[in-house]
Amino acid sequence: RDVSCSGLAMLVPSALAMLFGCAAAADKTLLVASAAQAADDISSVAFSPDGMQVAAGTKRRLPEGHLIAELAVWSVGSKTDLIAVGSTPSMTKSIVSCIKFTPDGKQVVTGSFDGTLKLWSASTLEPVGEANTEPGNEYPEGIASIVIVDDGATVITGGTHGKIRFWDLATLTQRSSLKAHGRTVTQLAVHRSDTGSQMVSTGADHALRVWTLSGRELTEVHKWQKPKELWFGFLHVSFSADGAKVHTVLSSGEVKAFSNSPTSLVEVEAGVDGAFFSGFDLHDPKIVAVDVLNGTKCVLGHKSGTLEVRSRVVANPLKLGIIVPMMLVVLVALKVSKQRKKAQGVARPSSKAKAE
Repeated sequence: RDVSCSGLAMLVPSALAMLFGCAAAADKTLLVASAAQAADDISSVAFSPDGMQVAAGTKRRLPEGHLIAELAVWSVGSKTDLIAVGSTPSMTKSIVSCIKFTPDGKQVVTGSFDGTLKLWSASTLEPVGEANTEPGNEYPEGIASIVIVDDGATVITGGTHGKIRFWDLATLTQRSSLKAHGRTVTQLAVHRSDTGSQMVSTGADHALRVWTLSGRELTEVHKWQKPKELWFGFLHVSFSADGAKVHTVLSSGEVKAFSNSPTSLVEVEAGVDGAFFSGFDLHDPKIVAVDVLNGTKCVLGHKSGTLEVRSRVVANPLKLGIIVPMMLVVLVALKVSKQRKKAQGVARPSSKAKAE
């Protein structure tokens, strides 16, 4: 049977739409969920490991004017709104400056500017442990940043006096500390590979440092000093998936990337990873907290108390692998059908010729 030219022709626009729609999606960012006026203020944000929950440090003003610090958790199950899971009123005497979920997603670790390190149940938001950077000190070093390593066994915190501290997660016992920055350690991130682990730290002293991480030992590998005339702070820092780059997001909204070679730390083009932030209004000075999950989701905490979770739509190689061959089959079939019709038109005698 002849292949239907009209039927095949109808498939071409669909295939083209699928192909170019998929390709165009690679540079598109979509709003997944938001929580308008989640609190009076957002101080910190973090994704759960599966990206289905967001924890935030919030401040809420009571009718009598007092502020209380809370830990709140939302579910990212809706396409339009974040669903409130729960909160913990009067959590600490100070705001929740940093948050991290444990790798299994069952617990949440928080740090505060009053030096408090707390461990919470992610399901009930009940506290299960508490410690302080300097017990007995009336003005202990505050905690500004957190990262969890060793598959959840160790917590590393960055302090307001520039110290990095190592803690045992199960007991919240402080194991060691070292002076890493001249001022507050604002962000921490870790990359693990078969060849070893590295940690990057940023500070209010305008420095970005890369360290080798071995157990509870840190050895500095690289340092980048931000020009002092650039007053912008660091909102986020992370390694690329292969550890070859370090990405930073400044409070100005600028994305900076550095080549993390064994011998140097050189500023380079951010590339695709940096473009992930291009759809976000990070130049908004009201954005005070950022967390990124595997380069595919981003949560933004606004000073106004609004949370935004956004997702980057990435082109699916599997779809492209199916669509392109399908288009080729359709086009070849169209050409064959056209040639057959043309040949049949030449071979079939006209009605005039038959009458004669």
